[in-house]
Amino acid sequence: MWLDSAQEWMQQGEACVLATVIATAGPAPRKPGAKLVVSASGRTEGSVGGGAIEHRCREEAARVLASSEPSTLGFVLDADWRDLRAGESLEAFPGSVTVFLEPLLPAKEVVAFGAGHIAEHLARLCEAVGVGFRVYDSRPELARRERFPHAREIVCADYTELASHLRLSSASHCIVLTHAHDCDEQVLEQLLRLGPLPYVGMVGSARKVKGIRERLAAKGIEFGPEVHAPAGLALGGSLPGDIALSILAEIKLVMEGGRPGHMAG
Repeated sequence: MWLDSAQEWMQQGEACVLATVIATAGPAPRKPGAKLVVSASGRTEGSVGGGAIEHRCREEAARVLASSEPSTLGFVLDADWRDLRAGESLEAFPGSVTVFLEPLLPAKEVVAFGAGHIAEHLARLCEAVGVGFRVYDSRPELARRERFPHAREIVCADYTELASHLRLSSASHCIVLTHAHDCDEQVLEQLLRLGPLPYVGMVGSARKVKGIRERLAAKGIEFGPEVHAPAGLALGGSLPGDIALSILAEIKLVMEGGRPGHMAG
């Protein structure tokens, strides 16, 4: 069923478009209420009529995902089913179908690379504010459900091939805080190659960030506006919980379009 597929793909972090037949006239192939879900990678489930209608819906789905705005398509039965052209009226044809397409976007989430103390605090803070949390670490003694009871996903795998072990989306806000500088650099490079992501943060000193930035630049990889390194707002405090709070505060600014100022000012 289209609903099961949509839920599964969304849980995997993949955006979808839901196409729904909202009106028909004459010998339409499907009745109002018929649905087709199209994933960002092109997977489909359901039907709004097959043939030219579904081909155009799949094309339009890519535009809907790119803009995050819904769209409506009109089709008419001429020699065959085709798009309604500018200036034409649905009533002038023996059959017509109107399809409404709407984006289904994954819920905004935080994905932590590194399952140390900061990640533990970050997971609890995400739970408190209702933000989904996933964690990735190469160390099985840390990447455990007991340490992250509310995490949506816990991945224990090597840092060399992130894309083989988890799916990221335009809703994934990533923070890099592994146990080693070389692992941080490895993860950051892959995230910047994967893009586009709304937020990519990395914990570390300004000196560490400068070195990584220069080495990545030598490979043709530049820091864009999505990169926040060193990550976090200057809230003060240096304990793991303080750092986690500063990171989540910065991520929430990006998520919600907030401003780093006082409510009173």
